[in-house]
Amino acid sequence: MDGLFKFFEHIANNYGISFAILFLVIILLILGPYFIIKSFPDLIKELIQSKIIEDQKFHKSATKHRRKVSKEIQKVLADLLEDLTIDRAILFEFTNGTSNLVGLPFLFLNATSEAISHNTVSVANIYQKINLSLMANCLAELEEKGYYLVEDIEDERLKHPVLHSFISVTNAKSLLFYPIFKDNLMFAILVVSSVRCQALIKEHVPRISKATQRLSSLLNLEELKQEMK
Repeated sequence: MDGLFKFFEHIANNYGISFAILFLVIILLILGPYFIIKSFPDLIKELIQSKIIEDQKFHKSATKHRRKVSKEIQKVLADLLEDLTIDRAILFEFTNGTSNLVGLPFLFLNATSEAISHNTVSVANIYQKINLSLMANCLAELEEKGYYLVEDIEDERLKHPVLHSFISVTNAKSLLFYPIFKDNLMFAILVVSSVRCQALIKEHVPRISKATQRLSSLLNLEELKQEMK
């Protein structure tokens, strides 16, 4: 330690106190992390291991939560189907994926739950990993208005050709899209549809809104996070 002080004094005498202080700071910045890692390897290892265990525990609990609420989500969709006398209700959830070459991530929509009426064919399996970029215009209108009503799918042929293409394979003639938010962030969409034109109307919005509030509550992990603290 005496040697270090003498060296610092030598630098200060020859190059000035300001330069000596700057030199000392640089040395500390370079050697500081090395000495910390060398002196406390067990602590760092323990912190990393603790974080890994915590993440694994949360993932396990979140998976269990998902299995539990899946049945409740299905019931919400089925009740809405019966209430509105329609043919299909699908819950779409946003997911992230890989990024492009400059690091901008891709966002996708996945159909995660579906309820259908008698003699209606399930289509959830074909609505997987839909790139949100293809639906940008529709999503912008959905966020701005709060819902998006399609009384006749043929009205979308020119207005939203991509949407028309996606929907036409389901034989749906009228649809209503309703966003699901958490902290002002849209993270899911409920889509209800019928094979009859104008089966869905604006007056249905309050009932669909109530269903999405329940869905948002079921999909919220905040309570789970609080329980694990």
